[in-house]
Amino acid sequence: MNASIRRGSTLLSASGVRSYNPRSRKIGRGPANGLLATFTPGEIPLMASEIPAAPLPPSPPAGPEIPLPPVPTTAPAPLAPPLPQAKTEVDLPLPPVKLDWIGALLSYLIPGLGQVYQGRIAKGLLFFFGLYVLFFYGMWMGKWHNVWLPDVSDMPPLEIAGNRLSGVPSSLYYRPQFMGQFWIGVAAWPSVLQYVNYDPNKDAGPIFGTFERAPTEETLNKLQRDGNKRWDLGWVYTVIAGVLNLLVIYDALAGPMFREPPKRED
Repeated sequence: MNASIRRGSTLLSASGVRSYNPRSRKIGRGPANGLLATFTPGEIPLMASEIPAAPLPPSPPAGPEIPLPPVPTTAPAPLAPPLPQAKTEVDLPLPPVKLDWIGALLSYLIPGLGQVYQGRIAKGLLFFFGLYVLFFYGMWMGKWHNVWLPDVSDMPPLEIAGNRLSGVPSSLYYRPQFMGQFWIGVAAWPSVLQYVNYDPNKDAGPIFGTFERAPTEETLNKLQRDGNKRWDLGWVYTVIAGVLNLLVIYDALAGPMFREPPKRED
């Protein structure tokens, strides 16, 4: 493209303002930098508006559309079905205690008999042999003269708050060991029968003879003088056996101390 250039005309280029001198064929830039651009002969400067724009890079050929992979959508995971609830056993409150007076009476008569009556045979037999062995072993250590209820008719009676208590209270006052021995049950009953039928003029009582009969003073002195400490230790065993049978009686009356609560299924 050709364009006429006037003398002293000013050209614009993309890099700034140029002044054209036809004699030197030089174009001087503006006073900003003082640089001069020299044109070779035959070169025709163009106006800035006539300079063609740089060609744009060719656009890539349109090809077939490549489908994008589908974006996975994160859907909420389905809730797992609830597990079947196992049937659990729920403790119910303990039922009220039912007192078994018959069982208690049987365990008083013979240790463990009330438990056998209630169907707890093993426990009843354990109580029976354990307490009877302890009781009769203590009697053997005392040479069968340590379980009795004395006759105190010729001794001062017991007085409480000015009241005289004769008979059994006075006898228990002089022989307090019998209050523990009595709870062994029928094994201590002969001493009660001997007490009721005691005759100081006789050496033996009815039915049981001298078994669990209050010994004479001469017999007691002989046991304490000629015997050893086993005689005193024997009555301790008999008292322990009687007191332990109180626990056996209560076990038969109110049931075991630790009870299993009834179970129910949800």
